Amino acid sequence: MPTSERLAPRGTRVPGTAAMTGIAACGGAAGAMARHLVSVAWPTPDQGLPLATLAVNIAGAVLIGVLVTAVTGPRAAPPWVRQLLGTGFLGGFTTYSAHTLGIGLLLASGRVLPAVAYMALTLVGALAGVALGAWLAGLLVRAPDGGRLP
Repeated sequence: MPTSERLAPRGTRVPGTAAMTGIAACGGAAGAMARHLVSVAWPTPDQGLPLATLAVNIAGAVLIGVLVTAVTGPRAAPPWVRQLLGTGFLGGFTTYSAHTLGIGLLLASGRVLPAVAYMALTLVGALAGVALGAWLAGLLVRAPDGGRLP
């Protein structure tokens, strides 16, 4: 059974592969545009740390934690929502390639310590971000008695 069917709420029709690809592409385009706007508004100074990329990747990790927690379980969202927001928007918004480029540029300029610090901040920040996002979403979907909302 395909993953999308295992994750679909009962009675939910799962869009076909072409539709899901289109949904992911639309979300990805929007996410990439949002990331580009952040990088234009917050450019990296010459030989500086790419803080906009760091912020985007950590913010994306928080949002992934929120999304995964909020749309799974008894109140699961249709598969296309996860495809649009998770695979699409957040996949386009966060950026491993710009992260790697930033590390490469720092190393090429002989700035080994900032490159290592940037790698560590990204890893720790992203892991903490997912945990924070999941915790925050858990608060939102929790019933007053401590259980999940229906």
